[in-house]
Amino acid sequence: MQPNRGTTRWNFQPIYTNQVGIANSGWDYASFLLGMPQAFAYRIFPGFFKARSSVYALFIQDDYRVNRKLTLNLGLRWDAPLWYHEAQNRSGVFDRNRGQYQQFGQDGFRTTPWPNDLNNFGPRFGFAYNAMDKTVIRGGFGLFSVGTMSSGAFGFMLSDPIFADADAGRYNTIDQITPRTTLDRIPYAPADKLGRNALPVTVFPDDNPTSYFLQWNMNVQRQIAGFMFEAGYAGSKGNHLHYGGYNLNAISVALSPQAQGRRIAPFIKYPQYPNGVSSASWIGSSGYHSLQLKSERRFAKGLSYVASFTFSKLINTGENGYRDPLNNRNLDRGISLDSSPYRFTVAPVYELPFGRGRQFDIKNRAMDAVAGGWEVSAIGTIQAGFPLNPGNSIDTCNCGSAVYPNVSGNPNLDTGSRTVNRWFDTSVFSSPAQWNIGNAGRGIVWGPGLRSLDFTVSKYFSFTEKVRLQYRAEAYNLSNSPYFANPNVTVGAGTFGRITAVSNSSRQMQMALRLSF
Repeated sequence: MQPNRGTTRWNFQPIYTNQVGIANSGWDYASFLLGMPQAFAYRIFPGFFKARSSVYALFIQDDYRVNRKLTLNLGLRWDAPLWYHEAQNRSGVFDRNRGQYQQFGQDGFRTTPWPNDLNNFGPRFGFAYNAMDKTVIRGGFGLFSVGTMSSGAFGFMLSDPIFADADAGRYNTIDQITPRTTLDRIPYAPADKLGRNALPVTVFPDDNPTSYFLQWNMNVQRQIAGFMFEAGYAGSKGNHLHYGGYNLNAISVALSPQAQGRRIAPFIKYPQYPNGVSSASWIGSSGYHSLQLKSERRFAKGLSYVASFTFSKLINTGENGYRDPLNNRNLDRGISLDSSPYRFTVAPVYELPFGRGRQFDIKNRAMDAVAGGWEVSAIGTIQAGFPLNPGNSIDTCNCGSAVYPNVSGNPNLDTGSRTVNRWFDTSVFSSPAQWNIGNAGRGIVWGPGLRSLDFTVSKYFSFTEKVRLQYRAEAYNLSNSPYFANPNVTVGAGTFGRITAVSNSSRQMQMALRLSF
């Protein structure tokens, strides 16, 4: 919450207590006892930062029936999700040519982080074709603008140094050898409002198109004897997604052995900003493909159900940073951490055929009250685990924002060989040599899957036409199956390869009465 006055943060690392030439051999607590932080950050707000934005949109859409079998759905949408601005223009962007921040609204400069993109036209197309009796083919395509979603309290704008007094990276070590402040001596000076004494800066490219998705799908539905079956394909392509920014001042992998973590000339492009030149550019991308199967039965003869199965893969670039941001960002193109390969769910509802008015009619009221009118329902889920990115406890390259180990084989074990103490083969991983990056890919370790069954038994007792009492007995996670948390995937960690927690609750059972009148 704003105004967030007086926030400070110290960061201690083992760099000052390392043995010479041996990375990560020191102790961060020892650095604390010496009073030597790797970084010191603060931010002092003078008041409330007032982010404002507007969204405008126009659309036209219509259904056109070509003939008895074919119907088209056509549309066009125009979006103007304007970038946020600060009500008093107390923010800006950094001008590398002038070496200072350009405040919004001054000297005819724009009032938003990027120029507003008004070229956001989204066509829509859909069709439904009755191929034969009880068989329908449907499909569609659309372009959808993402706009200013996930903008946060500041609307992608910088709160300092124009608005707030802040450290601006001035107290972070540059060479990983010499601290720029200590616990007992902070060489405080107010931040220059134009950032002329900042060590890291953030730049905003003039060309930053709005994020958008291309989405398409096609499916076939067939009704057979009261059952509906559906098979389809759905896909999407994301462009200019709001992640993917990187440090323009990173050390290239090729120069890392010479630079040895020193962000100085000639190893970085802008040595006057050794702690980073962050590019606020939306260059993330994604691609999604899926097979989707579904079966449904409307309630008939005491039974209804919905069952679905999805087999899919989501691949993206930029979501988890880059190892070599300057020369090979596609090196970190890989499967998304949100991409579970398959998921199956089934939700049946069944009225037991015993009771008044049912298949096995019970005339006796007392017997019907005990044995008649029962209903059971369930929700079952089977889902594969999610992919995990292996990590390394030591940043051996000091090049990019992603740190990976080396891998020499398939780390995934057979299902029968997995245990919570050895979920994957840790022997295939190793830490890269100093000043090198790891060769492990994204998402190469698979986490635990989910098996879940919730079950309900219920019955209505009718006293009059308007007064009814419902009894329910419910069991969540009836099979008491554990959904294990993900294992530790960081090479060098004490629990590397082990699972130390569960993500779900054990079996829970409850009963309830509900009176309706």
